[in-house]
Amino acid sequence: MSTSEKPRIVGAPVPRKEGVDKLRGRARYVDDIEREGMWYGATVRSTIARGFIRSIGFDRRIDWSEFAIVTAADIPGKNRIHLILADQPCLADGVVNHSDEAIVLLAHPKKKIARGRGCGPYRV
Repeated sequence: MSTSEKPRIVGAPVPRKEGVDKLRGRARYVDDIEREGMWYGATVRSTIARGFIRSIGFDRRIDWSEFAIVTAADIPGKNRIHLILADQPCLADGVVNHSDEAIVLLAHPKKKIARGRGCGPYRV
């Protein structure tokens, strides 16, 4: 490279504009956004690597009428995500194929309750 050419940027560190705000705790994330009437979501995931879903039960100590609850049965059409092949279920339906696979989606108008901190962790 001659002295008149600009140095190449590939491989050189690039300062991140948001870095200082993240470091000082001032950065805002999607989870920080709150709007009037907004509901908060949570995903109940598998704790095992492989198995059958025989039933989905709900703790009787929790008022589930306050929640929006979505299972594979609520998905219209095909319950599939197409990555390479259309073989990944949106929500597990009858069979769990891997640990942390999504089984149930929950929504509640209070973030603390939606995330399980108001009434314990959600399990299926």
